[in-house]
Amino acid sequence: MAKVGSWGKDIIFSVDDKKVFTPSTFERSGSARWANHEIIGSKPKSEFLGPGTDQIQMDITLDVRLGIRPVKMIEKLKEAKDTGKKNTLMIGTTKIGKYKWYIESMSDKWETVYSKGQLAKVKVSLTFKEYR
Repeated sequence: MAKVGSWGKDIIFSVDDKKVFTPSTFERSGSARWANHEIIGSKPKSEFLGPGTDQIQMDITLDVRLGIRPVKMIEKLKEAKDTGKKNTLMIGTTKIGKYKWYIESMSDKWETVYSKGQLAKVKVSLTFKEYR
């Protein structure tokens, strides 16, 4: 198994000849915090308050043909989201950010369903937020 990354010990991104579980997209964003103070007869005065929290959005395709059990993985991710689990996010051997990350939101788009409603392929979108 070639480890691609991880979110703590709960989610291990990996690829080998029997299983493919990797993000297909990875987008990090962040902002700064600013306050604008109104000045009578003049433009507002801006004041830098500090950095905002970063977030990461990633898409992962869960496909039974790639060795993944979509329903089981969705349940695992949903439980982590619903319980507020926080973990270190790694890509390769690189720690992403200084702090831990939690799943702020999650959505799943069902793409292939076999007979009797067996989910075979789904695209999961996760938004991780920096926890401090």
